[in-house]
Amino acid sequence: MRAIPIGGCRQVSRYSGLFSRWYLTGQVLCCDATKITGWVRHMAFVVPPKLQVRLDGRLLGTAKLKSGSLLGTGIQRWGEVNRSPSLSKPKYWEFSFCSKHRPCAGSVIEVSAAWSGSHLAGSPWTVRHGVPPSPFVFMHIPKTAGTSLRGMLETAFENSGVFPSRDYLWRSGGRYVPPAQLGEVLKGVGENTSLVLGHYRYDLLRKILPQSSIFTMVRSPESQIVSLLKHQRAQTGDNYESLAMDSSGVVRPAFRNVQAKFFLSEDELRCMTEGAAQRAASGDEMRPKDFVTQRLREFALVGVSEKFQESCLQLETILGRSLGDPQRDNQTRLPDEKVSSDLINRLLEENQIDQLIYDLATATL
Repeated sequence: MRAIPIGGCRQVSRYSGLFSRWYLTGQVLCCDATKITGWVRHMAFVVPPKLQVRLDGRLLGTAKLKSGSLLGTGIQRWGEVNRSPSLSKPKYWEFSFCSKHRPCAGSVIEVSAAWSGSHLAGSPWTVRHGVPPSPFVFMHIPKTAGTSLRGMLETAFENSGVFPSRDYLWRSGGRYVPPAQLGEVLKGVGENTSLVLGHYRYDLLRKILPQSSIFTMVRSPESQIVSLLKHQRAQTGDNYESLAMDSSGVVRPAFRNVQAKFFLSEDELRCMTEGAAQRAASGDEMRPKDFVTQRLREFALVGVSEKFQESCLQLETILGRSLGDPQRDNQTRLPDEKVSSDLINRLLEENQIDQLIYDLATATL
């Protein structure tokens, strides 16, 4: 594609469809009665976009862009999945409402690029005091066939009934909302949102959505570890040993009880992995098996990826709708590479709680 001149919306507007999807990403983060805030990234060689703010269809003005904000580092880290290296660094933006044009409960706020009309993720934003109830939550644990299930759920609930939807992720750069921002962002979702999903821990989801039915999928620790290793190797090119172990031979935290970290808080997991056997013998603590069994009962379903079809059939009963034919998405790009059995066995030694969770979920499915 030939270079696009800097400045002037007239030239840029010729590419608005392309720019709105690939070269401009952003998100509404927070809104109250006085101010709305968010971030945006844009093609580095064009002028920063003008972000127009509307309240219930009325144009109020243009959001003010700022660079170097405290939000920038975190946004850049999880926004790098945008595949264009020429995107700018994240810019924080805000817009203050004047006294006579302030939103109230039920107001709808829109934030869009002036030159294309393309909305940022989270726009339109419905103003409300709290998080609207969502009947179902999918706790998406990486590398457990969750992406395949996600696609089926999006089809079953339709795009507008799922948060974040495909469109939302496309506009925000591709990843889920960071956990620390989830509660605020959920305040702006539409009333028809029936399913929230993402890589979020159980304690966070239960705190933000206390009445929702939460379901998830788990996978054999060995299969998940191999899948994680291949995923990281495909991204970095590093060998499996250096990915999994540090220079002193200690297993990196990213490969220790990955699935358990979603089910258990940091304190709960630490309690189980640091001298759990001695405390259980003395009667001071609930045995890990009993504790995990109790936690799994708090879920509407803990499916098993090795029993994907059976898990989906049970989930259909819970959701009250068909999921359609099974899908196979996000498969490894290194299907023929082998990971040494010695490395796998070493890693499995650090994943005993994951194995416990998997065994209990499999036994009850």
